[in-house]
Amino acid sequence: MINILENDLTINDIETAYRKLKSMAYYDTHDLYLKSRIASFETGIELGLRASGALNYELIDFQEKLDNLHQALTSNVQENFIEYWKNLYNKIDYRILPKKVKSYNDYNNKKRKNEEHLIESVFTNIREIEDEENYEFDKLTFFFEAPVEIHIVSILWIMKLGYHLETDLHEKCYGNRLILNKKKANSTENKVTDDSSLFKPYYNQYQKWRDEGISVAKSYLENKQDVLFLNIDIKDYYYSIRFNFNDLEKRLENKQLEDYSTLSDVFKKIHTVYTEKLKKTKYPNDFIKDVADNETVLPIGLASSYILANWYLKDFDSRVHQNIRPIYYSRYVDDIFIITANPDPKFDSEDNCKNAEIGFDEKFPDSYFENLTIEEKHIIKTLHPVITLENTPKELLRIDKTIGNKIFKIQCYKNLYIQPSKTLVYFFDHNSSLALLEKFKNEIEKRSSEFRFLPDEKLAENGFDDEAYELVFDDSLHKVKTLKDYKENRYGIASHLSKKIFYSLRNGKTDNKKDVKKILKFFKGTTNLEHFRQWERLLTYFVVNDNKEEFIEFSVNTFEQIFNLPMGTRFKRYNLNYTRIAVDLLEHYSIAMEMAIALNPTFYKPVEDRILKVFKRFYHDFNHSNTRPLKIFSNWQKYRLSNMLRHNYVNIPLLNYTKVNIETTLLETNFSKINMDEIDFSEILLKYSPRRVRFCEVAWMECIKRVHNTREVTPFQNRINNDSLYNEDEGNNQYLDESFEIYFKINYWYKLGDISFKECLKKEIFNYGEAFHISEETNNKKDWKLLGHEISVNQNEKLEKLKVGLANMKVESSNYESSMLGKPKLANRYLQFAKILNEAEAEKCDLVVLPELSLPHGLVKTVMEESWNHQRAIVSGIEHWTHNNVVFNFILTLLPCEIRGIKDTVPILRLKNHYAPSEEFWINEYRRVIPKPAPFRYHLLRWKGLYFTNYYCFELADIIHRSIFRSKIDFLIASEWNKDVNFYSNITETTSRDLHCYFIQVNTSDYGDSRVTRPKKTESRDSLRIKGGLNTTLLVDELDIKKLRAFQYKGFGLQRDDKEFKPTPADYKHEDARRRQENKSFRKN
Repeated sequence: MINILENDLTINDIETAYRKLKSMAYYDTHDLYLKSRIASFETGIELGLRASGALNYELIDFQEKLDNLHQALTSNVQENFIEYWKNLYNKIDYRILPKKVKSYNDYNNKKRKNEEHLIESVFTNIREIEDEENYEFDKLTFFFEAPVEIHIVSILWIMKLGYHLETDLHEKCYGNRLILNKKKANSTENKVTDDSSLFKPYYNQYQKWRDEGISVAKSYLENKQDVLFLNIDIKDYYYSIRFNFNDLEKRLENKQLEDYSTLSDVFKKIHTVYTEKLKKTKYPNDFIKDVADNETVLPIGLASSYILANWYLKDFDSRVHQNIRPIYYSRYVDDIFIITANPDPKFDSEDNCKNAEIGFDEKFPDSYFENLTIEEKHIIKTLHPVITLENTPKELLRIDKTIGNKIFKIQCYKNLYIQPSKTLVYFFDHNSSLALLEKFKNEIEKRSSEFRFLPDEKLAENGFDDEAYELVFDDSLHKVKTLKDYKENRYGIASHLSKKIFYSLRNGKTDNKKDVKKILKFFKGTTNLEHFRQWERLLTYFVVNDNKEEFIEFSVNTFEQIFNLPMGTRFKRYNLNYTRIAVDLLEHYSIAMEMAIALNPTFYKPVEDRILKVFKRFYHDFNHSNTRPLKIFSNWQKYRLSNMLRHNYVNIPLLNYTKVNIETTLLETNFSKINMDEIDFSEILLKYSPRRVRFCEVAWMECIKRVHNTREVTPFQNRINNDSLYNEDEGNNQYLDESFEIYFKINYWYKLGDISFKECLKKEIFNYGEAFHISEETNNKKDWKLLGHEISVNQNEKLEKLKVGLANMKVESSNYESSMLGKPKLANRYLQFAKILNEAEAEKCDLVVLPELSLPHGLVKTVMEESWNHQRAIVSGIEHWTHNNVVFNFILTLLPCEIRGIKDTVPILRLKNHYAPSEEFWINEYRRVIPKPAPFRYHLLRWKGLYFTNYYCFELADIIHRSIFRSKIDFLIASEWNKDVNFYSNITETTSRDLHCYFIQVNTSDYGDSRVTRPKKTESRDSLRIKGGLNTTLLVDELDIKKLRAFQYKGFGLQRDDKEFKPTPADYKHEDARRRQENKSFRKN
């Protein structure tokens, strides 16, 4: 093929492909190697090398690598790049990780009973977890290993050519589907979106694949039809594929291939080189040696393999629909779900595949079924002729003797056999109860809602064992359940550790030592190696809880188990030795350790020497048999410099995007312990963010930065003028505008020059502007000024009734006092908020209101996450926040929204306009200063068609301030910490009448009078009211907004006859009620 200049492939394409690769690797929970390679590629810190000299965030060599790749792909003189490509091809390799582990001792004494059935029953020998002397592996998995440039080529191929294959796929093919833009069919622009995303989110796609069929089956059963569920999985799918690039070239137009000739040639060569490497190992079976010269396997871990793996089975999809005609069919790559109703085993076919034309009766006479199970008969009768039953090839029996002498195979494909152990058959008789199907569905929903609620006190009560193991019962004996076995619950282990990390980060204390011991005991012997994917999560758990001794103990145990492998011994099934596997396991452990340490580097210094000393002792014993350099214990710094660490563990959002000292812990919740002079954003980290950043994260960090830019003041000043969040007078953007600029730069780098798009996007997130202002002058001198700004969020939805939850909780003065002194308390407080927020989720509240000074700074991130996850508005007072002797008292409002399909929330902070006299006195007594907003500021908040505002208690004591929103709001929120409940009770009742709105008041529970007041008669005005109570709880009420507005628009006579509410006050602007009904703005422009 003649190489022409590929002038359509720009350096921007290379950078975009790299961003997509980095994002894909970031979200991949399994492939730690690719994360490590990307971190090395971007930082220049290679594996096995210690970083030296100054480490910074400006990585020049990284850009040169991208430029070199661009030149190699676009040059019309490829002879100049022969050595470049040869060097990359030579580095293509594989990584080996265990899939199943066994010990010699265990298998000498305890052997599993092997049934000659194609559908294996689940059975696990009950055994004690103990240290074994030697191990070997039952099953292995090979992963693609290559330089990052090779992975970028794979992404580029998808962007320029691979996306065309998407149109060939069946609509019910859910796995690894590309996110495509909505350009017109004749557009010359890329069909793959320009942002850093590539594939549709796994969870959403998997949920569709899983759930839709259940709904279809239920409807058929309800219509008196029997239903058959069949779930099959192809054995070693990626490495059993025989992909012919001639077929691919026929599908793609010649012009497309010519335009990207070098890219196409390199892409094909990648597969050829890897397949040749794999053939030498005889993995996954002896069939690999028969791969033809024009065929390749698909590497696991190369992004393009996911596209090609989908496309490879497109003819199978068609055959299922033509020949089987199921009521439901879906496929998640090689995981196939088929549902049939009243299946008829007689078929006719016009398929081009000759094997599919054989009639059922001709192929399978009645005598054939005599020795088959019911499940096996169902599969044959349901899926003939697309799936057949064959004698198990010797190539498979050599690898796995438990398969049996018969195996299912997909017709018209070489070597695509069905996994016996993963084949599931369910038959539902319409005359039977739907309870089993409902149970099946409920179990799935239970698992999918595992993280809907915050980890609470149940997590503290339930130990590790409760989730790490599940019991297996046998109810076949006299209909009585008997304990038959137990098995390790992989999902339960991962779930428990994740929730424990979440809990520890937010609860501000170390975890239960007894539970830690149970975890260490579990990760011993074969169990440790079987669950190697949990190593990073477990090491992070130790780092978060400052469990240094446990960190060392686990490391020593892991080294011991790895080095107990039979080093130098050839693996029986494949052409490789155990030393190679041990090296890959050690590198996996090293990466897991580095990623955990990157979150808090100070944790590792006291334990480093002890871990290295133990490792060297083990390593010395087998170093002579190592076949290649052992690349472990490289620098954790590269994960910080490239941002390839777990962002969800960073307590101060986006701290990892700043130039903060690289050794600073990212787990800190106390802002005062962070050197905030270093929190300017790093341009390189913003440019190559591995994930989409939410607006609320940027806005909260911007607030933190502005507070910490407060100039130092002397303790003898009682008050200073300060409104750093909104100070437009000094030429600064208010914090929301500045936050949007940063948000846009991170997420929409490909749209930086599109001003129209930028302005449109900003209005989708929030709309900010002045609604009114008032002032007072004496002798032509302005005494004060008050601004009312309207902030509009999420006007795509409209609520006519509002379900509101009031937090009944005690706000301890000792907590906000400690916070004011720069020593916030977090220990044991998280559970209080978890209870409130979980109850809000259970009740499906639209809005939750908490008291003044209730929310610790360290839990703001948690509350924001709850707001965006559940699209719930939250209003709360934040504890006193001190910087440079200035004590801030903010009220926080979180207004959730969706931004281009991504859940988010807009955090709106407002500084208290009037500190209470006792509060001011108390702060001054500690030699600290009150910030005074100049001008005074309040917000008219619009969200989901609702209009409201919020106040602190002493602000309501100002008769002018509390009257400014008359006729403009549906409800007013008062977040309070207030002893004088009688005085404010009168204000609440008066204000509700004067402004003619609902009044939501939330006070600390020990003083009480939390309530929902309506502009009604005295005997019915309070729909909810409470005081006291030892337990934290949520009180729920519903506000009928539509009914209130309709009443307000009426004249006095109609209002008097209606009697639903008290009549509106004098000079009430009834047109404002209509304005709210029509969801119109009160802004001046």
